Amino acid sequence: MSGRRRARLREELQHELASIVEFESRDPIVRAAFPTVMDVQLSPDARYAKVYVAAGADVEDKEALQQALIHDRGFYR
Repeated sequence: MSGRRRARLREELQHELASIVEFESRDPIVRAAFPTVMDVQLSPDARYAKVYVAAGADVEDKEALQQALIHDRGFYR
């Protein structure tokens, strides 16, 4: 996969996941955290992605947010 294509795929994944996490998530913990997708890292074959999410400043329990995102990862896929 070329560098340009890979960069475009990362950008597109980040945009789509940001939209899903921010507006379509039904989990109250995630919705209350106002999450932002900061970065997406792809595996060399682009089959797997690691997504980095930042929470809003007023999040009290970041561990609960992390567990909620892990629990809902099937929905995000």
